[in-house]
Amino acid sequence: MANNTITVIWDLDGTLLDTYEWHFQTWNQVLSKRENQFNRTVFERFFGSTNENSVKHFLGYDPDPAEFEHLVRTKEALFCEGLTQHTRLFPGVLAWLEFISSSGMKQAIASSAQMENINRSVDGFGIRHFFTSLISGADLPSKPAPDVFLEAARQCSSAPAQCVVMEDSYHGLQAARAAGMLSVGKRGTFNLQPGDADFILDDYLHDPRDLFQRVASLLAQRRQIQSLI
Repeated sequence: MANNTITVIWDLDGTLLDTYEWHFQTWNQVLSKRENQFNRTVFERFFGSTNENSVKHFLGYDPDPAEFEHLVRTKEALFCEGLTQHTRLFPGVLAWLEFISSSGMKQAIASSAQMENINRSVDGFGIRHFFTSLISGADLPSKPAPDVFLEAARQCSSAPAQCVVMEDSYHGLQAARAAGMLSVGKRGTFNLQPGDADFILDDYLHDPRDLFQRVASLLAQRRQIQSLI
């Protein structure tokens, strides 16, 4: 399978952007004013989930719609305000985006974040031009459901069997598998182990060519197997 038939689907938080600590700090600030069960352990467990899935666990109860909307609006405004000051692209990831683009592969972002966060991120760090599509899963079933990745494939006019997902979370990697896509796990948020993903990365500080040669080879093998079934 040629590289230009591959579609690379990126998660945002924890994969492209190092946002973990800023998400924690902003949620901690907003939730400190009310009853909650929020701590680092709970936050880590639900990092990367939609707000609908995580806020009730942060609070320890199911908020009514008005309270939920107020919390999310307040937190997202605070997060966006400090986005470019308190977060960063992971070192080396810009070179990976440039390599993938120059190789003719499509790229998309498929994130549980709200679209406002995705737009502010790609514009704040000047990377919008790399992506064919930007997909928010805020109104879709939360990972490990595959919906956000399947929507990314649809918007890129790509079959799931042509896609590789770049992810940092267990739920995201499970969603990639459920979508029938290859997965690359980025260590950092979680200490991913072989078996959690098809490929594991520690960082983006090396040449991406070797990984994408292996990705292309594995996709071709899977395609051949499918043709024999």
